[in-house]
Amino acid sequence: MIPKYIVIHHTAVSYRKNPDQWKATNQYHKDKIWGYKNGKPIKTPISSLGYYGGYNYEIAAKGTIMQFRRDGEETVAQYQKNMNNGQAISICLDGYFDIEEPTPEQYEACKKLIIQKMEAYNIKPENIIPHRDLATLKSCPGTRLPDNLAQYFGIVPIIKKEPASFTLEHPTGTPAKRASVLARIARQRVVQKVLNLIAKEK
Repeated sequence: MIPKYIVIHHTAVSYRKNPDQWKATNQYHKDKIWGYKNGKPIKTPISSLGYYGGYNYEIAAKGTIMQFRRDGEETVAQYQKNMNNGQAISICLDGYFDIEEPTPEQYEACKKLIIQKMEAYNIKPENIIPHRDLATLKSCPGTRLPDNLAQYFGIVPIIKKEPASFTLEHPTGTPAKRASVLARIARQRVVQKVLNLIAKEK
C-alpha cells in the first residue's frame, strides 16, 4: 500500500534513562499480548525485515534511525481508523515528551525523514499527525509537541490543524476539546498517584 499519512509517536520512556531504545522496543513488542481471539493470544507479527517493533522507524536520542518495517507494510502502532494497514508511516522517537523535548539530533533526523517520505509518496503536510489525533485518550507523542507537526518541524509555515479527512470524524480536533482531553489525562494521572500512595500506606 502507498502511504498517505505519517504518524508521530514517542516511547514515553525518557532518553535520559535510555538514549537508544530500539532493542527494548523490539523486545517489548515481541513479548506483548495485544488481546485474545478464540482463546489464543494476539501477538505482534514479525516484519518482512525480521523485527517485531510495531513502528516503521524509531529515532534514538543521537538521531540514529532504525527501521522495523518497510513503508506500506502492516504496523502495530495505531489501530484506530484501520491505520495499521500500511496507509500510515509510523515514526517513534525515543523519549517522554510530556516532560522533555526531542534532542536537536532527533529533531533534525525526524524532519529529514518526514520530508523524504513526503516527497516519495506525495504525502500532504496536513497528514502529518500526532498519535493522539487517533488515540484520543493518549498524549502521544507528548504534550510538549504541538498538534501542527508540519509547522513544528519547519516543513510549512502554517497549515490546517487537522487533516481534512478527519474533520468530521475526529471531534477532539478543536483547541478547547484538545485541552479537555489533556486535562482528563492529567486528572487520571493524579488519581493514580494518590491510589499508589494509599496502597503503600496499607
